[in-house]
Amino acid sequence: GQYEAGFVPFIAEQEQGNRRWNQVGITQGQALKFVEIGYYAAAKAVVHVEPRSRHGLSITRRRLPGSRPIPRGVIQMVAERTILVPDDVVRRRIPLEGRGVEIALQDWGGDGPLALLHHANGFCAALWAPVAEKLRDRFRVVAMDARGHGDSSLPAEGAVAEAFHWGTMAGDVVAVAETLLKESGDAQIGLGLGHSFGGTLTLAAEGVRPGLYRRIVLADPVVPPTPEMLAKADWGDRPPLAELARRRRNLWPSREEARAKLGGKPLFASWTPRALDLYIGEALRDREDGQVELKCAREVEGLIFEASLSIDLFERVSAVSAPSLFLWAQHGNFPRPVYQDLCEQMAEARIVDADAGHLIPMEKPDWVAQQALDFCAPD
Repeated sequence: GQYEAGFVPFIAEQEQGNRRWNQVGITQGQALKFVEIGYYAAAKAVVHVEPRSRHGLSITRRRLPGSRPIPRGVIQMVAERTILVPDDVVRRRIPLEGRGVEIALQDWGGDGPLALLHHANGFCAALWAPVAEKLRDRFRVVAMDARGHGDSSLPAEGAVAEAFHWGTMAGDVVAVAETLLKESGDAQIGLGLGHSFGGTLTLAAEGVRPGLYRRIVLADPVVPPTPEMLAKADWGDRPPLAELARRRRNLWPSREEARAKLGGKPLFASWTPRALDLYIGEALRDREDGQVELKCAREVEGLIFEASLSIDLFERVSAVSAPSLFLWAQHGNFPRPVYQDLCEQMAEARIVDADAGHLIPMEKPDWVAQQALDFCAPD
């Protein structure tokens, strides 16, 4: 009866303290997964489910005499896929002909025109989940992993500077958009939504192919310095963020330890609990030795920061024809007048202020989604 009602209290053993028994509430869809596991294990194995946070569960198993083993992959699927990203999200990789990469997509489905979402440097498509879930009432929502990020491949030539020039990566965005348009039969992407360097690449893609998007929303996009700005900066040979990226910790004994360490860092302090869970579950990969590591290698993130100087955004935006909305982070990295200067060179653009840091989608996903929906509402 509880299962039919859509909520099942699942008895779980807490692996700490006095090993008290707790109840963990899981949804009907998640319960079905546990039913499948129990069937596979001939109902003779105990599955331990431990609360990891509001939105995640850490799952282990113990075999009883006469039981069959539960494959690690099944447990991993329940712990990191079923709970953090809904089952109806379609994951696939598409080869970009002539570009030497395969790009991973997460397709949330939905009714209406296409929305193409692009993440920030060092992150991944799955972090858009809270935003995507609110957009799919009006759009068919697809998020992409940039080359060398998430589940996308490294370029054929490997982690070399030329492969991560921002013009090249903007070309990936155009190629993905054109593939989706060909599949759907649509003439335009209804919404381009990009965060940080993902916003910059979205703008650059529209500059290369004006009319690619019907509307664009940019969450605190990176504005690479012009030669005049660069002359005033005392960076030495490399931008400071590139050096920070190369020194970033990239290996942990487990996801639980990664979450404990990263959760205390200032970078993640303002994130929602779900955003942090998505990062731990989706931006890290399992290694054969049992440890976990960043999917986006530190060298790739560093190369991308260095390659920001390879694009002149002020020159590109003059060709942008799509009405554009800048979400400026009041506690972010870029002065508002820089965005104002960009807007003055565009056909139709405006700015909305966000009481947030640079990582707006991870801090205020509901606000970002609502700004996009309002901006795209029929006149």
